[in-house]
Amino acid sequence: MKKIINYVSSSIGVIFAQATEFVSANFEGFLYATFGIIFMGIIIHLSVFISGQVQRKGLYFLKDVFRNIVIFSSLAMIFLSAYIYWMNFHYPADEDYFLRHLTPDTNWVKSENTVYFIKGSELRSMKENGEAQQLVFKDSYPIMEYVFSPDGSYLLIASEGNLTLLHLSTGKTERIDSLKELGEEKGLQGVINSLSWSPDSKKISYEVAQWSAVSGFDNLYIYDLEKKNKSALPNPSRKISSPFWDLQGKSLYYLRYEANDVTYAPYPYDIKVVEVPLDTLYARVVARIPSDSLKVPIQNLLVRDIKLFLEGESMSFGRKRDKKTLSSSRGSVVGIDSSDTLYFIKDNWFQKKLFKVERRQLVGVDYRYKVSNSDLVIDSIEWLPDGRYLIMDHIDFGIVVLDPYLGKIGVLTSEHGRGFGWNIAAIKKAKR
Repeated sequence: MKKIINYVSSSIGVIFAQATEFVSANFEGFLYATFGIIFMGIIIHLSVFISGQVQRKGLYFLKDVFRNIVIFSSLAMIFLSAYIYWMNFHYPADEDYFLRHLTPDTNWVKSENTVYFIKGSELRSMKENGEAQQLVFKDSYPIMEYVFSPDGSYLLIASEGNLTLLHLSTGKTERIDSLKELGEEKGLQGVINSLSWSPDSKKISYEVAQWSAVSGFDNLYIYDLEKKNKSALPNPSRKISSPFWDLQGKSLYYLRYEANDVTYAPYPYDIKVVEVPLDTLYARVVARIPSDSLKVPIQNLLVRDIKLFLEGESMSFGRKRDKKTLSSSRGSVVGIDSSDTLYFIKDNWFQKKLFKVERRQLVGVDYRYKVSNSDLVIDSIEWLPDGRYLIMDHIDFGIVVLDPYLGKIGVLTSEHGRGFGWNIAAIKKAKR
């Protein structure tokens, strides 16, 4: 008898835990249903009350039944809502969840898009479920950044020493530039960055920053794929940051920020919009925008008939982005809070705790000059293109995939990687 009681009680506990997890994962829909039931109950209660007034007899009992159902259902849902809120916002996150749910099986990943990632001096790729792993490109220097062309035909790869163009259809490579050719042998150090494609995938712009113990300088170059030549923009008096192509691919635009004395100026900043037409390569200021911050609303540029090719930013991968939260293509959000808990927001506002991320001191890292004396064991978290799965690198297990909707975690490969990216143009073509 005692065994039966223990079995029944444990079964009830398991069922309650599963029900709580299900409601927590679908909390927004649960609340909508709650309010819907309450509203329907009120309507039914009123209709029965009115009918009872007409008939005087027979329906009063039914009215009381509906009223009691509405009251008890509402109270139960309110208490369950409060419990779920407490579990997700105040109850400590599960520290062992990751290890308990981690499996080598990734057959549940229902997507076959190709994911690219950086491993030292190699650029590698695999399917979202970990299959078809292969080497895409290898450089003699560590790779820092790679950018797909808007038409999906090319891949521009910047390492610590070279800039290379890869033809994705044939695997053929072209050396666009090299820091050795630009003065590394003369004792200059440097970096190639700010890669961007023109909208027609026929031109490339990139920045080369070089410095020595006594001086430094920056140059912005434009490379024409058809003519196989590069042109340098006249060196401005200050660094050009993050240039943008216009939609026609005929000009580059960049911004200059100037601080004002608010004692005399109505706004703290003046933002100058500079255009560089490719036919003259002569920079000119085309707009001056007073601003309260260092951000320019796109609408502010559109009314000035300045139409920029902004999609290029979504085709660049590898440079570390300091983002506290990540939004998916479905509108869901993940982030890591101040208590190192990975959380998930499915529909804009309700937060679900997934698991607590372990911290650890890494070998070879000097923590004397860092804000924290340890690092998280997961890094490079990104949403995959379909917005269903997350990909990340774990210090012990390699690259893993997470389904935050169902809580599943699988190992894609034991190799480590960063800069996860994908060919957006190729994915769109495959869906047609």
